[in-house]
Amino acid sequence: MPVTWRAGLVLCLVFLVLGTPGLVDAAPTVKVRIPSKVEIEGEKILLGAIAHIQGLENGLKQDLRSVVIGKAPLPETTRHISRDYILVRLKQNHINISKVELSCPEEIEISRSSIEISQHRLEEIVLDFIRKRAPWKSDEFKVENVRVDDSVLLPKGNITYEVVFPKNRDFLGTLPLSIVFKVDGSYEKRVWATVTIEVFKEVVVTKRRLRRFQVIKESDIEMKRMNLAGLPSNVVRNIDQVVGKRTKRLVNALEVLRNDMVEYPPLVKRGDVVTIIAESEGLRVTALGIVKERGHKGERIMVSNFDSKKEVYARILDSSTVEVDF
Repeated sequence: MPVTWRAGLVLCLVFLVLGTPGLVDAAPTVKVRIPSKVEIEGEKILLGAIAHIQGLENGLKQDLRSVVIGKAPLPETTRHISRDYILVRLKQNHINISKVELSCPEEIEISRSSIEISQHRLEEIVLDFIRKRAPWKSDEFKVENVRVDDSVLLPKGNITYEVVFPKNRDFLGTLPLSIVFKVDGSYEKRVWATVTIEVFKEVVVTKRRLRRFQVIKESDIEMKRMNLAGLPSNVVRNIDQVVGKRTKRLVNALEVLRNDMVEYPPLVKRGDVVTIIAESEGLRVTALGIVKERGHKGERIMVSNFDSKKEVYARILDSSTVEVDF
């Protein structure tokens, strides 16, 4: 066999075993397979979450798995990613494309796995919040008409929630509130709800009709258990708060008393003669005076000095004594 022919045969065998010199390094070493539809979890679309990656180079495989293709879609929506866009993202992440065999359709549909919080569960969350936070005893109130429009769909993950109650509102009557859900500490979804809270307390009610300026006696009133949700906030809830006071207007029988409907009878009235006291360290001066207007204990009223006729403002101490600053 001629030498040249034999050398050629050896070279062919080398090519068959080792491949073409200079092209060995360019052959794909990792295969990436992506189906046409993929469901993922999390906020980011990782290549490792949508693709099946095989090959001998573990370092390259790990780099491929950690490539972020984009942001994940919201629940009930999809995102379409093209094959060309995936190649662009590989290059942007400094992946050697010549070592990757990418097998996928021209367009991939990506959806996000989710979990449904039922309407019934949302109502339970509201009820639990009211029962724990309401300032009433358990036998004094009840929760009615918890209303949530619909269930809510959230991405899968670590789900937390917070019930937000309106500021400067009592746990009484029909109230709006919201439930704020978070997934993995970031994704946020707010659900609105309304709830009606009925509170039953004893309030002061008149037994009979009371005239204007009539002093209230214990026999004129009684306690009656009523729903505070249908009453003003300043209703009287203790008999001792009104006995001895007088009505400021006519009050009908079986009417719920409010604080603004009663007052203490005035200690003095126009024309009353009182003692005017002016006092300082080591000195006390008194004089007679005539009251120019009615007033209650502690109020400042106009008083005329009986002798000098000079008018001064004085504070009422009792029904016969007023005091001026000296």
